Amino acid sequence: MTIDPPQPRPGKGARLARAALVGVGVGVAVVLAGTVLKPLFVLGALGAAAFLGYRAARGPKALESPDRPALEAPGDVDFERKMAELDALSRKLDREIDELSRS
Repeated sequence: MTIDPPQPRPGKGARLARAALVGVGVGVAVVLAGTVLKPLFVLGALGAAAFLGYRAARGPKALESPDRPALEAPGDVDFERKMAELDALSRKLDREIDELSRS
């Protein structure tokens, strides 16, 4: 009884060539993305700094948003009223839970 050496499967070379081609394509895509996006990032950062410098040079009011009023903290009276409402609701829920657990 003789054992024949294993024969290579057909198409193995094609799969290897396809994998190599995909690898080269990914490498080229990474290099192109790096060369294109890096200068765009630098230009974007410079543009943002220039815009902020321009707005700051126009005075302190130029950096404020004219469209939206500044957010204000709620008054102490409003806070106290809402906390009292929450406490009342909590007590009411506790009573209802106690009644349901007794029945």
